[in-house]
Amino acid sequence: MSIALWRELAGRPGPAERLSAAEESRVAGAVRRLSAGLTDARGLAGHRYLDDPDLLGAYLLFFAEVSRAQARAILGRLGPGGGAALDLGAGPGPLTAVLLERGFASVVAADHSPQALAILARAFADAPVRAVPWTAGDEGALPPGPFALITAGHLFNELDKRAGDRIERRAALCDRLAPRLAPGGRLVLLDPASHALNLDLLALRDALLARGWQIEAPCFLRGPCPALAQRAVCHAELRWRAPRLVARLAERAHLDKEVLAYSYLVLRAPGPPLPPADPRDVRVASELLRNKAGRERRIVCGVAGRFSLSAPGGDGRLRRLARGDALRVVAPEMRESGWGVGPSTLLERPPEAADR
Repeated sequence: MSIALWRELAGRPGPAERLSAAEESRVAGAVRRLSAGLTDARGLAGHRYLDDPDLLGAYLLFFAEVSRAQARAILGRLGPGGGAALDLGAGPGPLTAVLLERGFASVVAADHSPQALAILARAFADAPVRAVPWTAGDEGALPPGPFALITAGHLFNELDKRAGDRIERRAALCDRLAPRLAPGGRLVLLDPASHALNLDLLALRDALLARGWQIEAPCFLRGPCPALAQRAVCHAELRWRAPRLVARLAERAHLDKEVLAYSYLVLRAPGPPLPPADPRDVRVASELLRNKAGRERRIVCGVAGRFSLSAPGGDGRLRRLARGDALRVVAPEMRESGWGVGPSTLLERPPEAADR
């Protein structure tokens, strides 16, 4: 999202290509406020923060860029786009922009906020994007589709967030969206990686699995989530080169954005089962760990559940991995705690779902 767009929407005069030092400091303060309001106390989650010019700047110039990077990482694994897409809870459109980049012919961007809808109309005036008002529970306001892809970026964690039955309500929303998916279509949920919100997404995963939904990614395991049973986090991380302004705002706001952590699910509606996963395929579910003897390991998750993948300290291959990476482990050593990387072990990139 551009500085020029923020100036136009917020009524802030100035050059279209840069912020003044005072503006940058003010927006960085708003980035800090919005970060705390959406993650820690969560006092701003679900509220109309886009009506505040400073918070609008924080979202457009910082958080939208983060969401776009996360969405690119997820959608890039699903192959090229095509047909129509629905961006649910679109906000000012960071995921809408990525859907267009991925080659979708048209996007319906739905949101409850009049300010977000106005931004969408302005930002995508020359693109095949239709902005429609929508509030969770009012699915009659949405076009019937069919959609090849439905995305919900940083939306589900805000729905019914204080309700004791919030997981059931969110699963029911997915069920109401299922008829709008084209055959073979996908529902992509992107949410933050903080512990409590991540556990909620894992609980939603299991609730949907029980309803017949299929988990295409990130899971190779088709059964109940072992991380949820252990109350352990399971999210992905993305190393990225932040745009210059984003990096400066992060530094001023004292936020570490060199690595982006996020949670996600790629789902298919109840129907024909997906092909079984290769038992050699796992996904990295932890940071790099070391024992007293110097052996390095990662917690991974695959068809057999969560277990340890370890290697001698001098091997180095586990260091190049990140949370969320998928790998195929060929000829592992069988160890008491899981798999070991030995002289004959190969670590390969497995085909993503779109390649299989």
